[in-house]
Amino acid sequence: MNKTWRFINDSECDPYYNMALDESISIHVRKNASHPTLRIYSWNKSSVSLGYFQKINEIDYDYCKKNNIPIVRRLTGGKAIFHDKDVTYSISVNKKTEIFSSNLFESYKIIADIFYLSFLKSNLKVDIEQKRRKNNTQKSPHCFQTTSYAEIVYQGYKIIGSAQKRWSDGFLQQGCIPFSINKENLKHIFKSNIEFKNTIMTINEISPTISMEKLKENIVNSFEQILNIRFIIDKPTFEELRLTEDLIKNKYFNERWIYSR
Repeated sequence: MNKTWRFINDSECDPYYNMALDESISIHVRKNASHPTLRIYSWNKSSVSLGYFQKINEIDYDYCKKNNIPIVRRLTGGKAIFHDKDVTYSISVNKKTEIFSSNLFESYKIIADIFYLSFLKSNLKVDIEQKRRKNNTQKSPHCFQTTSYAEIVYQGYKIIGSAQKRWSDGFLQQGCIPFSINKENLKHIFKSNIEFKNTIMTINEISPTISMEKLKENIVNSFEQILNIRFIIDKPTFEELRLTEDLIKNKYFNERWIYSR
């Protein structure tokens, strides 16, 4: 019998809401108050998300403020992402979920296999990186200029950026698939001398015919196929939304959380 997961197909949402809801869902899933959850969403305005440990001075705060680009800090680690037109996802599981493993790389590999299949269904010939790649972009603060183990690449270009936050009773993984991006903004946001034009590739640049909705459909089908699960299409619960409001107010919109590192 297939296990039941929840799929939340969200719309373009506020950046602070996006981060707060992901954490709220993760908390409720780990308490067994909600099914393991795949949430797919996007952003209602171009935004920057920082990794949990990342220093704020790695991006140009003044440029972001001047151009009304919100800055949020993720609960997960990794490097900064400029969210423009993208498909963003979060996966929340508890320790009873089959995908959960005490080994970080095992969990990453399972999820990478799912997205690999999703892209094959979308007629994109991608690969799974088998090791951390060393190159002259290694010190870049931008997520898509560093490729690590079990990440999806297309002709050497990283096309999904992902990171996990792990607890003893589960994990939250967040990830981003850029469809199109303003590379002029990238140049100003990230204080790096590296040329973004030649080191970052978006889905629309690879295959302009792939739609966001079709890719979402392929992601959902690939989760069900590889994990042998059944999705129920649902929305966040009242309790999850109530905690989300508290997290926005007391954490994600709080300058101490965003700028303290």
